Amino acid sequence: MPLLSFGYTEEELQQARWAVAEALLQALSRAAEHPVTRDWLGGLLFTLPRTDPLARAEALGTALVQALDQRTDQALTQAQTLAEQQAQLAHLRQVLAQIQASPFPAQVAQLTAERDQARTLTAERAARLQALETQLAALQRDHAAEMAYLQNELAALRRLLIEERLKAEG
Repeated sequence: MPLLSFGYTEEELQQARWAVAEALLQALSRAAEHPVTRDWLGGLLFTLPRTDPLARAEALGTALVQALDQRTDQALTQAQTLAEQQAQLAHLRQVLAQIQASPFPAQVAQLTAERDQARTLTAERAARLQALETQLAALQRDHAAEMAYLQNELAALRRLLIEERLKAEG
């Protein structure tokens, strides 16, 4: 006579455990849309134990929690880095605003324009001075030539005068 059994047999419970574990894995595989996530999940599923559905589910849960912890740490680190960079950006914007509001850039621009104008004027005056020096040198040469001519003429006149005196005296 068959024994009456209440509930499920151990084999039915084991099949139910495998069904739940496989349903969880398939749901995770379908939900993973990002290629990197799918690859990571595929690698994880390959390493899970295949002998016991409870051990498989426990290993999966542990790996998922570790992955979430890592991602949370990365997100917190990135959030902190972002906050620091935003603070630096705000500081740099403030410094830029102070620089732009400062009279110094306008003064520097004015002094630069004045310097450039003075350089232009200096270059023009240097060119004018060079032209005047060239003209002066030419005039000095002409004057020296004329003085030499006049000295020769004066010497000739003195000789004539001396000759005339000598003729008159003599």
